[in-house]
Amino acid sequence: MIDDEGNLINESTIKVSAYETEYNEVISLMSKVCSSIVWNNNPANKDRKIKIDEDELCELAPRIWSLSAEYNNQSAEDK
Repeated sequence: MIDDEGNLINESTIKVSAYETEYNEVISLMSKVCSSIVWNNNPANKDRKIKIDEDELCELAPRIWSLSAEYNNQSAEDK
């Protein structure tokens, strides 16, 4: 990774908050689900559809809500 001044940064020394970790995990899961939906909607894949786990979708909704609530709270505190 390179910082704003063009210096190399050792990624193992970067501290990531719990919020950022959760955010990245949620984005990764959402991306996986969206990719599966796109795959399934492609007519060429009609016989090779990917099963989308309903439990994963049900798990995502409260996680997204929690992240947005935390973000809104932080934004309100910053003002």
